[in-house]
Amino acid sequence: MGGCSPKLPSMSDQAENPVEIALSGESITLTWYAREFLLMQLGNVESLRSVREAFETAGSAGPVHLTHAQKKQLLDALEYWEKTHPDGLSAMPGGFVDLRDGLTDDLARTDDE
Repeated sequence: MGGCSPKLPSMSDQAENPVEIALSGESITLTWYAREFLLMQLGNVESLRSVREAFETAGSAGPVHLTHAQKKQLLDALEYWEKTHPDGLSAMPGGFVDLRDGLTDDLARTDDE
């Protein structure tokens, strides 16, 4: 074909690439494994489709940028998992507690503006 296509990182390279979630305060970083776990948890829930799509492109297109509505949806999902998982978010892959706290702070900051 002769076209120039971008080289995708190998799976082992992706496993070490952190995923950054851009918030209005500071960014939160998840491991690639935590990103994959999050995608699995989001599953095929239609109301979370746009959140899932934002995370699916993460790593290849830079930080995850979420709208205000997407941040609220993701925070709602994290709070639900906190209540329904026997050991809460702390038993899930690293970064979810920080993500919940960062989203809470971010949404409080933007709601005050």
